[in-house]
Amino acid sequence: MNTESASLRKIYRNLGTIFGAAQFILFDPEKETVVFADVQEELGGKKIEPVLGEDYSTIFITSSTTRIWVETPAGQRVEYDQTEDDIRQNLKRIVVRAYFVFLGEQRSEVSLQELFANGLEDLSPIDGEDYSHIVSIKRSDTSIEVQRRKGRKVAFSISGWLEDNEEEDHS
Repeated sequence: MNTESASLRKIYRNLGTIFGAAQFILFDPEKETVVFADVQEELGGKKIEPVLGEDYSTIFITSSTTRIWVETPAGQRVEYDQTEDDIRQNLKRIVVRAYFVFLGEQRSEVSLQELFANGLEDLSPIDGEDYSHIVSIKRSDTSIEVQRRKGRKVAFSISGWLEDNEEEDHS
């Protein structure tokens, strides 16, 4: 496993946790801005620990925030974007369903149409992305991606997802 990419995925998950907790806090009409200390308080005993020495205390979130980021001490920026995360969840749904076919039917490739025929729910575009170009998923694929309305590509790392699940199985 690539330790650096696993660490960056952990930072990304930390940012997602921070963002999600902040959105919950912002339901309070008295709250206009959430800082990291508010999130730590909301999470009670669960502390969000730095993975590579990044400092989450600089993060603040308002109701209009859709993207947050943090830099590692080495200067690498890790960004969490709510819209892109929602798109990645759609891509993950495709991959999970494909792996059910790979493992259950001992196949190495499955078409997107087959996945829809076998229970994959409709993938409603979140930001104008088009899933129809994903003709099939191969067991050897390392990622899948779609393009957002304004051209920015969003990818889901199949290899990273497999590594994360393998790591959780051995914990």
